[in-house]
Amino acid sequence: MTYPSLEYAPLGMDYQTKKLFDKPISENDLISKLLDSGKGLIAKGGPTDFDIVRSISITQKIIWSFIVHANDPNKYEIIDIVKKLGKFHEMDSPDEPLEFDADNEFEWHHWIRRNYNNGFTPKTRPNHILIVGTPEQIPFGFQSRLSKKPRVGRVCFDSLDDLENYVDKVIRMSEEPPSGLKRHSSFFATNYGKMEDGTYDVTQYSYNELVTPLKQFLEGEKIPVDITRIEEMKKKPMLNKLESNQSALVFFAGHGIGNVPKDKQLQLQGAFCCQDWIETKNDSELFSAFDVPDDEPFLEGAMVINFSCFGYGTPKLDDIVNFSFDGNRIRNSLSDESFVAALPKKLIAHPKGPLGYIGHANSLYLSGFYNLDTSIPDDLKRDISPFESIFDYLFQNNTLGNSIEDMNDNAAMESDRFSDAILRFQGGDKNRETKLEIVNSFFQSHDFDNYLIFGDPAIRLNI
Repeated sequence: MTYPSLEYAPLGMDYQTKKLFDKPISENDLISKLLDSGKGLIAKGGPTDFDIVRSISITQKIIWSFIVHANDPNKYEIIDIVKKLGKFHEMDSPDEPLEFDADNEFEWHHWIRRNYNNGFTPKTRPNHILIVGTPEQIPFGFQSRLSKKPRVGRVCFDSLDDLENYVDKVIRMSEEPPSGLKRHSSFFATNYGKMEDGTYDVTQYSYNELVTPLKQFLEGEKIPVDITRIEEMKKKPMLNKLESNQSALVFFAGHGIGNVPKDKQLQLQGAFCCQDWIETKNDSELFSAFDVPDDEPFLEGAMVINFSCFGYGTPKLDDIVNFSFDGNRIRNSLSDESFVAALPKKLIAHPKGPLGYIGHANSLYLSGFYNLDTSIPDDLKRDISPFESIFDYLFQNNTLGNSIEDMNDNAAMESDRFSDAILRFQGGDKNRETKLEIVNSFFQSHDFDNYLIFGDPAIRLNI
């Protein structure tokens, strides 16, 4: 199958312009505006701060801990609730969590060395850690960096009652699986096809080059799987299917909504654009927290993976620099403050909802799983192995935290590749291969770094 060139295209829709959140970026524009000066590019930390712990086995003992912010006004109430989960995971001192007090990103490395590397012996160092706090208190970037070593998840809810509901749900569903939960995967993917200008929307790629081969992979692993028909990806029929769905793994793929006005941003940013949204542009065709029922079971006991922009949350400042300016690269302001999207908070707080959630805390780009470069052989254009690993780990009864091990490893690898290519470029090697190394590794590091877990990283599918 051939596609028109979209180059570095995002999988997010702008709420206000009703177009792609960012314009597709051509290779030549990137090279001329971004690379020729050889400055202003920053990828998140890879394995340079500390050695990566790899391949935590299914049978290895879980050493669990949690982090609260040192100055959280509800710190002691939070500890009192979460220590129940600590006792469940056999934490040595469940009322003594780690306390985060780093004032800025330059102190993260020192906090990790002081509190994690040097704060434990090798035998007592936690391999699964739950952050309990908002990204304003404990930033997304810190969560991403720390997760290169232990497995890290986060929860932050609108009330302490929601936190207690989640803790109770994890313990209850870990001891007794929800009735009806099936060893089965369901994909809910949009495909907007050809647009008015004759080009194909990016969802053409996510549907054909991500979702479809993932289904083939699962079938090869003897795991029952279905993809919802495109005509059923309109809001109402999609909700009907979700309300009766009993699959252990549910995967969304398509556009997330971005650039939502401030009065609606906390409620709608990161909502999933259903199939009709491309025509109506109405809020009624967004799957958001408003659509999750309060009392009825909804994806009870499942794990949810959301492949869409801002599906996990939105940082205050964008990780992707603004390419529209010549000279200096500017990090766009996305919000007054960093926040977790309302959809995962509502799903995970639901007493009869999902146990865990994997999503993206920024804009996603096509190059994160598919490369359009004509010089690359067809069998190397697509790399969906990190997504295959998520399914493989979870269906083998491994933890949610371990399931994104390949994501974390790839983020570290791409960060190293980026640094190496920048050094070659600054040393005078400015051929096309080096420039493409910089461009591709920058975007792929960005994409892999921002896949984060919402929920306890030590939970497993109980089916």
